[in-house]
Amino acid sequence: MAGDLIPPPSPAGRPQPDAMGDIRATAELEQATRPAEAAAPPGAASAPYRGRFGFIWGALAGIAVCALALGGVLAATGGEDGPPLAKHWSDWKPDTSRMIPGAQDIAAHVAREYKLDSGDQLAAISSGGIELGGTPLGVAVRPKGGDLQVLKGAGVLYLLNGLGADARTSAGKAGKTNERLMMREALELALYSFRYLDDVTMVAIMLPPRSGSTDASADGQQSRTLFFRPGDLLDKLEVPLSRTLAAEPPRPKGLTKPQALKIDSLTLRNLFLASIQPLDSNLNYLVLAPPEIIS
Repeated sequence: MAGDLIPPPSPAGRPQPDAMGDIRATAELEQATRPAEAAAPPGAASAPYRGRFGFIWGALAGIAVCALALGGVLAATGGEDGPPLAKHWSDWKPDTSRMIPGAQDIAAHVAREYKLDSGDQLAAISSGGIELGGTPLGVAVRPKGGDLQVLKGAGVLYLLNGLGADARTSAGKAGKTNERLMMREALELALYSFRYLDDVTMVAIMLPPRSGSTDASADGQQSRTLFFRPGDLLDKLEVPLSRTLAAEPPRPKGLTKPQALKIDSLTLRNLFLASIQPLDSNLNYLVLAPPEIIS
């Protein structure tokens, strides 16, 4: 199952600088360094407001120091809560950060990048909210040995369709290679979605069914689905995309064993079988379960 079903929390709120402590320290320093009254020249009139004005100027200086220090902290952290993401994460990004149109941009871009050995496109990709026939779906995860977990938050659903004769992945070595490339494609969809789209807390990518298999699509049958939460991929968002995935995806005959193993390491733990189930009278749910607990 997914390594992290809960989005990573933002860092704890930063404590405010102790401005009053700086003011007190400045005042004590001013008092300690003020010339003693006995050292004043004979006949010189005392300045009863000198200490008061010194305290005010010292306080202002202390506040200025605090402001400069706080500005340095904000500059170093970007001025935002949350983990630091790579600033120049990818060469391409969607035209909008709005979830649904942005997902459409991502789907179109990623689909064009993945090719068969012939040069034809590997798969067609459609995108939208997590819904069926225009009706929103809830999302629930059934972990191995655990209780059903209902997840809250906005999400994106991508559907991959093979461009073969029946939109399925074929059997045999060639079919497995194509399937593995589609899993790489699904990973890339999730990474772009978490990096650039607003309010996305989950991404589901349904893979094409295998030839001769009954796990078929989002029509109530079990469908092989990659499902990610932000915490699953956070470390990949903190470094440029090129550190995780090469800019040009390999074609089936060019996929090396190390590349295949890397794809497996990044995706298999997030592979589920999904089905649509009416968990309550008001809402159907996309229920995700690890393959080994599906009967």
